[in-house]
Amino acid sequence: MTTRLPALLSTRLRAEVFAHLAAMEQAGLPAQKAWGLLKLPAPWQPRVDAVKKAVGRGSNPAIAAQSAGLFSTLEAKLVIAALTAGSPARAYRRLAERCALRAHTQSQLRSRFALPVAVWVVACVIAPVPPWVAGTLSTAGYLWQVAKPLVSLLLIAGAAMFLLAQPRSDAWLLKLPTLGPALARGQAQDFFDSLGLLLEAGVPMFEALPMAVSTISNRAMRQAYAAVLPRMQQGATLSQALEDAVTAPHFLGNARVLEMISTGEASGTLPDMLSRHCQAESQDLALFWSDVAQWLPRIAYAAVALWIAYGLLTGPGVTPQLPAGI
Repeated sequence: MTTRLPALLSTRLRAEVFAHLAAMEQAGLPAQKAWGLLKLPAPWQPRVDAVKKAVGRGSNPAIAAQSAGLFSTLEAKLVIAALTAGSPARAYRRLAERCALRAHTQSQLRSRFALPVAVWVVACVIAPVPPWVAGTLSTAGYLWQVAKPLVSLLLIAGAAMFLLAQPRSDAWLLKLPTLGPALARGQAQDFFDSLGLLLEAGVPMFEALPMAVSTISNRAMRQAYAAVLPRMQQGATLSQALEDAVTAPHFLGNARVLEMISTGEASGTLPDMLSRHCQAESQDLALFWSDVAQWLPRIAYAAVALWIAYGLLTGPGVTPQLPAGI
């Protein structure tokens, strides 16, 4: 029976953890002392204390952190490899940068959507007030009018989550105009970034590839990238295997990665070339999602305005009604 790991620490907090560990490693502090100086919000601090105790007993810091839900599986494997090769300071810095960028993008999207959602909820509460005050709507009717759009949204969200959980959803998600290619680029970047970090830490290629493939959450893309390892085991280079196995062009995120990988393989600088590619992709994707964070709330505002206008135009305050009995 496998032990279930606790919920993983948020991306923002993991960025802080990795930045702290990188600074402590750079300063030459031992792992137990570094974990002892780490302070997280109260709900998470017991996990840090547990890692400190485990390290004091001789446990591997990365394994202890993974068991406490402070590192993901890939992050733990990466740190283990870096510890085996020497100092994990560079791995910590790269992971801190990676988590910080993701946390910033997630925070930006959440903050931009918070106000449109709040406006819509307020509109749901206020719209039925006039007929309720006028006495043409009972209290129970008012509560239902408030709850109806909220319940409808929850049902729509539930249906969307159900559809997204279906195996075929990953394929058609990538076919969405504009968003599909961006999602594919993000998945490809996860793969190449993870592969570069693992190779840089000294993990052999044939061990690093399955770990990097596991970071791809989209099933269609994961299946394509899983075919890279068998091609390499037959003697192909990474660039050749990718060109053969990843047949959908946008699955690569950006076709220039093949040229960069080929150059890296020829010059013996593959991890560095992968890092350069991922940095460029990170900047491009950050700009794209920044634009999305600007335009989607505007679309949401427009939808709320249309919904309010529709309610006003079709409500009893606008539509003339004849007195009863005529």
